[in-house]
Amino acid sequence: MDSDSIKKSKEVPFYKGPERVKTSGEIVRDAKISLTPQLLKPLPLSTRRPETPLEESRRLFRQGSGKDLSHRPPSTFSVGSRHFDPESRPSSGNVRLTPLVVEPKIRSPSSDTDLNVAPRPPTDPKRALRRTNSKPRVLEAISDLALSRRRAESLKDVSDLQSMANYLSSADENQEESSRRVRSGPKERTQSLAADEKIAFDPTLSEGHPVTAKKFRNDCKTKGLAKERPLTDEAQRYEVLAPGTAQKMKKPGTESDIKGKHEKYSFSKVEGEGVVGKGIGDSHKVAGNISARSSRTDSHPQVIEKSRARTKKGNTGACATGAERHETAPTDDDGAARDSYYETKIVPVLDEMTALAQSKNVEKLTELSTRLYLLLRKGNLLGRSCRQRSSLLKCIYQLLDLESPQLLLNLARLILELKVSGKNLLNVCKLIFAVSKDSQNDNLFLHDNILDLLVETAHSVAVDLLSSSSDSHQALIYCLGSMKFLSSNTSLLKFLASKSHLKSFAQILESINRASTPPNVLNDHVDILVQLTAVLRNLANVSGNKQYFLSFGLVDEICLLMTKSPNEQELMYNISGLLSKLTLHSNCCEAVAKDPINFKSFVELLARFKTREELVLRVTFILGNLLAKQESARSYLFSQPNALEQILEIYQYYFEKEAAVSRDVSSETAARSQKKFEDVVIKTVRVIANASISQEIGEMIAKSEKCIELLLQVLEQKKIDSSEELVLNVMATINNLSFYSFQDSAIVKKRLSIARALLRFIEVKHREGLAEATRVFGNLTREKDVRDFLVANKVDEAMVAILDSGNRELVFASCGVLINLMADEEKRLLLSNEEGISKLIGVLQEFGRTDWQLAGMVCQTLWNFSAKITSAASCFGEEESQEIVDILTEYLDDETVTEGIEDDDVMRGYYLETWKTEFCPVALDLLRRIEDNQSHLEPILS
Repeated sequence: MDSDSIKKSKEVPFYKGPERVKTSGEIVRDAKISLTPQLLKPLPLSTRRPETPLEESRRLFRQGSGKDLSHRPPSTFSVGSRHFDPESRPSSGNVRLTPLVVEPKIRSPSSDTDLNVAPRPPTDPKRALRRTNSKPRVLEAISDLALSRRRAESLKDVSDLQSMANYLSSADENQEESSRRVRSGPKERTQSLAADEKIAFDPTLSEGHPVTAKKFRNDCKTKGLAKERPLTDEAQRYEVLAPGTAQKMKKPGTESDIKGKHEKYSFSKVEGEGVVGKGIGDSHKVAGNISARSSRTDSHPQVIEKSRARTKKGNTGACATGAERHETAPTDDDGAARDSYYETKIVPVLDEMTALAQSKNVEKLTELSTRLYLLLRKGNLLGRSCRQRSSLLKCIYQLLDLESPQLLLNLARLILELKVSGKNLLNVCKLIFAVSKDSQNDNLFLHDNILDLLVETAHSVAVDLLSSSSDSHQALIYCLGSMKFLSSNTSLLKFLASKSHLKSFAQILESINRASTPPNVLNDHVDILVQLTAVLRNLANVSGNKQYFLSFGLVDEICLLMTKSPNEQELMYNISGLLSKLTLHSNCCEAVAKDPINFKSFVELLARFKTREELVLRVTFILGNLLAKQESARSYLFSQPNALEQILEIYQYYFEKEAAVSRDVSSETAARSQKKFEDVVIKTVRVIANASISQEIGEMIAKSEKCIELLLQVLEQKKIDSSEELVLNVMATINNLSFYSFQDSAIVKKRLSIARALLRFIEVKHREGLAEATRVFGNLTREKDVRDFLVANKVDEAMVAILDSGNRELVFASCGVLINLMADEEKRLLLSNEEGISKLIGVLQEFGRTDWQLAGMVCQTLWNFSAKITSAASCFGEEESQEIVDILTEYLDDETVTEGIEDDDVMRGYYLETWKTEFCPVALDLLRRIEDNQSHLEPILS
């Protein structure tokens, strides 16, 4: 950088922006200038948004949606206690089973063929044990060692040894089978205790030897102590006391113990699938499908302690896994406290509710159900971690046959808070759906947190949609269907439209879109999407939440959904209804218009559902909004193959249907049909008008003779009194297209036909129709034959008369016509004969200071009128010419331009800009012309 450039850059103040970057004030000023009405500039059209009619009855799917409803979930059904599964199995690993108390059975003596088998030699206690991840195998080795040693010392005679050898042989087989299971994997190590291969204690052995549960299943008891029962011949040699008491094994006729005092054993807890055994002053847990085994405290204590530590660690890990999925697993102390709380607080309420169910005391049951919910929440017993969850749900299910909407909602809230799944989740969602079908129950949803639970349930199911069952899919349908009904209520709508709920809906839609990456997968989720888009369509009615639709990416997800399933009529109906509301806002229009594939979808929808007027109506309205605000939208739309042809086909189809129905409007149904068909034509015409704002697109449309012919049919056949909006839109469209005057333009070719069709609107006392027709004449009068036609039909006199109307828009349009008429010398006498000069001076005085553009139009008219001026007095009149000079002199003083304008720099800049560009150039030329042709000589008096 040279020194000159550095010096120049330093001269620029730091707060002054680059020359090419506009300030915020300049941007606002330019925007206001662009919005100022101009005579020839094409302007966008606005129209009413299509209204979504309220359904007579609340249903999951619309009637006449074009799809077989027999394969869809029904809207009418019955749901009661019999539909719920009372056996709600807990899925969390931190839920403990009830204690299991068993009575052992003594083994029978072995057969004679096994007596010759020698006993297995005891395991060498010095040999290092093979460490594995299976804790039961460690205890088995210890148990086998103690068993062999004590059996060899205690059994004296050969028959005892033979019997023991036979017993050990069978035990080896069981142990080998058990070892295979232990090593087979974690799944097999966690099988249920009810399996035939279960191993439990055999109290007839000195330290306990594993035997299969199948051997003593029938002897297991579920409560109390084990009862005495007759012993076999072999078992009579020992005395077996009940579990939990001191067990002594004695030979008949002797008082000596076999090996000193034996330990006490009892079954206390069942943790997961394992059994917990307790000994004197000691306890340990064994997980898996191997029962706990006793062990002597003096035999390998280090191994035992390590196995206990590993077992405890393993169980803790299992509980942690469950906590990750659901809630934090309580400790033993917390579990006891919860059990106590449940027995003292919850059980009495449940008992009272069960008793009241017989008498069907609905009011009291409703009160108790609310109380039950509060107690469960206070005791942290909601969710899946509650031990008594199954019995609690069973009690709640029994009350679902009572017909009370408030009670049913309270019970449904309890069921949802207990996190049911599968069939039960489906049925509780159907229950809420059935209550929400009646609009009289809407106020019941205003209380408590039932709506929050619905949104939470829908979100949790949708997040894992691919792996969910069919029941979960239907549950989501009914859940969203309920919210669709409830969102039609104004009070509930505001609650559902909150930021947090909109974010959840956005995540649900995103989950479905991502889960439906292959095109064919989306078909499985169409019914869900129909309900979800209906909810979002209702939520879009809330003012002020459009920013959330943008910030949460809902607009992009909706457009993506539209491209994925264009064949689903009801889904496209909901999407079009939603976008018709969102595209009323510029930011949303920008989000939709940024992707050209969206316009491909719009054109395909018009072609596919041409005969579905409710869908075509909304798509054309969306296109009209996009084309009015986004230049990119105009180029993207008409870059699609046959886009204009498809739009004109829609126009012609519904215009002909409307004309056919209008011949017989005696019936109310025919009148409604006519209105619907005409509304589609209105929205289609608006698409053409807004597209023609772009010069390239406007010239392309202006070449279409079919388009101009269809527009002419409306002007020739329709009356402005009965079809006001349609006629006004057609005239505005012709005005936009007539702006582009070139040789191949169909407007130019049919200019006289258009002028003839517009003549009748000049005579009708309809101010807006007169203004639109005058604007079209302002463009058409660039052609001399049109000017001659208008003068021949005295339209020029009507234009002069409009100058006194006091209506700014009418005056502006009439000045445009007069400017072109004054181009012909023979037509200038009109202003003199009809006091046109005085009227133009009055317009300059009335609107000049507040509308410099209109003031410039007046000066341009006077300039054309005085093209052949020789004397200002003879041309304008003596008094009129002096009055014009005084007004122009005052208006051209830059110090008085902004007088009376509010203290706003932006507005001051805007007025100065229009004054300099629109008024000053032509006003200065006119002032000079008049002053140059004024005579300062006094007239000669006779």
